Amino acid sequence: MKVLVTSLLRLGDILMATPVIQAIKLENPDVELHLLINSQFKHITPLLSQVDQFHFFDRENFQKALREPTVPILSAYDQLNEWIDKVNTYNFDRVINVTQNKLSGWICSLIHSK
Repeated sequence: MKVLVTSLLRLGDILMATPVIQAIKLENPDVELHLLINSQFKHITPLLSQVDQFHFFDRENFQKALREPTVPILSAYDQLNEWIDKVNTYNFDRVINVTQNKLSGWICSLIHSK
């Protein structure tokens, strides 16, 4: 089974998701566990040894593309679609969203899973 856990808020929220990650691993020892976090927190990955693979969302560039008047109007949409297409190649069985915001809900709704 391949599971993606999504935590797209702050650093502390990622750390608070650690018990969820540990529980998934305990209940499913053969699980391939992926974690989606904002790219600005890449430095935390060594602390999360239970995670088999990390995925990074470049929230800063996404937001910049939405607010900059010089950026083409559909740039953020195209950027997100390209990134989602790449994530969807992993064919997740389950996506677990531990984030409480609309953006993460929207992103998780675009990620295919069984």
